Amino acid sequence: MGSSNSTMPACAECGGNKVEISSTTKKCTSCDKKNNNETKEDLSSMDSGVDSTNADISKMKPVSDEILFQNPPPKEDCQICFLPMPHCASLWDVEKMYKPCCGKMLCTGCFAASWDEMCQGNMKRCCPFCMVPMHNSPEEQVDRYKKRMELGDSYAIFMLGDMHRQGVSGLPKDMNKAMEYYFRAAELGSSMAHYNIANEYYFGKVIEKDMEKAIYHVKLAAIGGHEVSRHNLGTAEANNGNMDRAIKHWIIAAKSGYNAALKSVQGAVRAGYVSRDEYMSILSECQSAYDSMRSEQRDKAART
Repeated sequence: MGSSNSTMPACAECGGNKVEISSTTKKCTSCDKKNNNETKEDLSSMDSGVDSTNADISKMKPVSDEILFQNPPPKEDCQICFLPMPHCASLWDVEKMYKPCCGKMLCTGCFAASWDEMCQGNMKRCCPFCMVPMHNSPEEQVDRYKKRMELGDSYAIFMLGDMHRQGVSGLPKDMNKAMEYYFRAAELGSSMAHYNIANEYYFGKVIEKDMEKAIYHVKLAAIGGHEVSRHNLGTAEANNGNMDRAIKHWIIAAKSGYNAALKSVQGAVRAGYVSRDEYMSILSECQSAYDSMRSEQRDKAART
């Protein structure tokens, strides 16, 4: 799988990230459940127009605290510079760029540097990783995503959902279809899909509002490493007066390099829930995680 969560996807059955992937099966060692990979025929049925937005594939199995508060999976590295990227898109001005030609995730720093070379005539207009020529039309771009979808690529499925949500790349704006893709991507372990599903359950604009399901999908997104989801869980717990649980979530997100979570921890220090010595240790880990994602190329891309 070439998704943003391909390193250690979350199991849709139990929320665990102890998932082993082979060419034919996806086995979760947390719940000992085997899931056959989606076949081309099964995936192509998503274009049948069937509305599956009410078919919550997670089945709402309880997520234990042991799984919920475990360390998040490692961040995925850009396949060119090998520097880590956040699980959540667009944090710290580190944009991720998915390439459907090869299913690889690149940082915008590397793509921007390659684009400069293309504009100067030093490089052909192609994918910086696999060297396949860039698509010539929105239809060709969508076809590439659909080919990756047939391979069970959760990020390609998620992106097709986003295209329908926005009505871009020649696809009609269709939130029911977008949700259908999001559910399928979530089933394959996409933390971004879980996050988007959670938002839809929270606001209730497309599917019926359901706070229990919203929290459930936020939990699965956080388990998959989604930094914003982790911080939001902490805020929800704080609003309910569960400060011990809130602080646990904030610390995990802060240690991932998420500055908003670090600010929440600072508030906990002022309120006397976290010692200053503990805060200094968290601050050091936050800074280290942040620094590991910075580069001159990425900073230059963020400024342009």
